[in-house]
Amino acid sequence: MSYTANDYGLYFILDIPRSVTGEDAPRIVEKAVQHGATIIQLRGKDISTRELFRTAVCIRDICRNHHVPFIINDRVDIALASGADGVHVGKSDLPLEKVRELLPNGIIGCSIDDESDIRYAEQNGADYVSAGPVFATSTKEDTSPTLGLEGVRKLVSQSTLPCVAIGGITPQNARDVAATGVDGICTITGILRAPDIVQATRQMAAAVKERSS
Repeated sequence: MSYTANDYGLYFILDIPRSVTGEDAPRIVEKAVQHGATIIQLRGKDISTRELFRTAVCIRDICRNHHVPFIINDRVDIALASGADGVHVGKSDLPLEKVRELLPNGIIGCSIDDESDIRYAEQNGADYVSAGPVFATSTKEDTSPTLGLEGVRKLVSQSTLPCVAIGGITPQNARDVAATGVDGICTITGILRAPDIVQATRQMAAAVKERSS
């Protein structure tokens, strides 16, 4: 299953409980998808499997109501159990080819930071790649060195798959990132730490739309 640039436009990630509680996540997702988020990912590395599953089911229903794809970070078991649309994996997660075996019709994303990662993603069943971090971010501790805008632009030019950018993207720098040619921008705190979640979502969605218009 492949998706167009419009589907990846504003890729909103909820990291529970680091950036938001499981109780607040559904309410925030509802606002985000109403005001421009085009794909949602749920990440939950520091909570129980049961809590992650419970939150995933709630968010899945919201995404289905708004016809927005719903992705689980890393956990193929949670994706299968909750009926999510796909999984995003990194270098330390289950191998991409095995994920594709388990989710033959799912949306599968793969984190990249160099050309060899892109070739691996292309050859082993990924639908899209995520390039980052673009800028310094406090969301993840085990990140590679920042790519910067030129680094992202280079990876986009090397990939045959849709490419989204992640890492330190905010309403203030979203237009610059979108101008690198990415198919979408990913954000966590760019929305969650904004004084007004709705306004931040609209600003970032507009940045991608302006680039692709």
